[in-house]
Amino acid sequence: MKSSTYAVLIGVYFLLIGPVILFRPEEVLKLTRAFADPRILLLVGIPFVMISVLVLVYPTSGRGGAELVVRILAVLTILKVVVFIWWPDSLSWTLKLVEGLPLAFFRCEALVITPLGGWLIWWGAKVMRLSSKQAIDP
Repeated sequence: MKSSTYAVLIGVYFLLIGPVILFRPEEVLKLTRAFADPRILLLVGIPFVMISVLVLVYPTSGRGGAELVVRILAVLTILKVVVFIWWPDSLSWTLKLVEGLPLAFFRCEALVITPLGGWLIWWGAKVMRLSSKQAIDP
């Protein structure tokens, strides 16, 4: 999978979840408790791992730092999900830690991931447009 496609997918996810975290952090905490069930974690986590692996096996196009940021996001996604799946106790420990954080922390997180999602969509769409202009039609 191209980095630009991955960037758009993750950017849309960030744009969808960011405002919810900003305005309803307590509801998001309730939702994250549902991930303590390993079956739900597998159902949600494995597709994220699959698309992250696909972006890492695709050759780099040499588009500089932005592509590096996208690949780092893919590596972090893989590591996070793999740790939670292999060590289920790490998920419950993390949830206990997260539940102890103030709601202002989650709102600050939302203020970071929402613009990051917009930037990922913008960059991915820009690269897709450049790639389509450079393609040679038969």
